[in-house]
Amino acid sequence: MSEELKYKVGDEVLLKATVKELSESLCTLDFGLLGKAIQYQATIAQMDINKKVKIPQFIADIIVSLKENDMTLYDALNIYSLDDDINEIDDWVQENSDTFARAWLDGYEVDKEKRYMVIPKHTNQILVKQGDSFIFTLPNPFDEEDGKHLFTKQELIDAGFGGVFDNEMFEVEEAEDD
Repeated sequence: MSEELKYKVGDEVLLKATVKELSESLCTLDFGLLGKAIQYQATIAQMDINKKVKIPQFIADIIVSLKENDMTLYDALNIYSLDDDINEIDDWVQENSDTFARAWLDGYEVDKEKRYMVIPKHTNQILVKQGDSFIFTLPNPFDEEDGKHLFTKQELIDAGFGGVFDNEMFEVEEAEDD
């Protein structure tokens, strides 16, 4: 194999190009390769321009907190690598270090967690959060406006209601996206 062929079929490569024309849906790129102008037209959707990674809310909160404390990406990755006390954050960062780095450097979108409403069957009640407590009560339009009746799976587990997902006495409805 000659020195010029460093790559094999299936390898991803990064090419530098000059944008020659740009519209809302089409982009013409000029790759000045080997002294020749090679043009390529691609739809904007194909180009994946500035696509931000999606991360869970708890990771977004960590990134904001670390940046507020003037931490660097290097510091952040070192905090969450080789940590003997593995928790949900450590586990996520170790398994998704590339995504974490891209989120840190390029920005991110928060991946909305599914939220659920818990309804005991054969009643007209729903589970709501009232202060620090969870109670079953008749539906109240004010609770629904405030989202007090919608919970992530982790919130239900933390509050001791994780069993509702496998219990025939409860109906668990996934909330519609906002």
